[in-house]
Amino acid sequence: MFGLGDMWILAGVVLVLVLAGIHVAVALGVTAVLGIVLMTHDFGIVTIFIGNTAYEALRDYVFAVLPLFMLMGEFLRKCGAAADLYALCNRMMRFIPGRLAIATVFVTPCLPSSPAVRLQPPQPSRRLPIPP
Repeated sequence: MFGLGDMWILAGVVLVLVLAGIHVAVALGVTAVLGIVLMTHDFGIVTIFIGNTAYEALRDYVFAVLPLFMLMGEFLRKCGAAADLYALCNRMMRFIPGRLAIATVFVTPCLPSSPAVRLQPPQPSRRLPIPP
């Protein structure tokens, strides 16, 4: 059974690991594995638990959606659609002062998958060709 002494051991282990400079996620993972071993006294259950946790974490849709989202942005950038859209916005606003900044504001929501747009919104002006 899991008693008060075991809880103090786990608290001490996580405290020592964090103070030793181990990353918090690793310290918590090691402490969780040690806690399961102390509760069940069976390392086979720990390996099953770790395998199931890793499997469930990788089944998250983010691991499929984000790479495909970035791939779509690369397709837009390589085929020139991003540059054409930027040039179109710039041409449509040629009589407005500050058209480069306004074109950047209009193009940014249209290209959310472009790596330059994903990191910082004003970067399409650096990454895409700037019209004269």
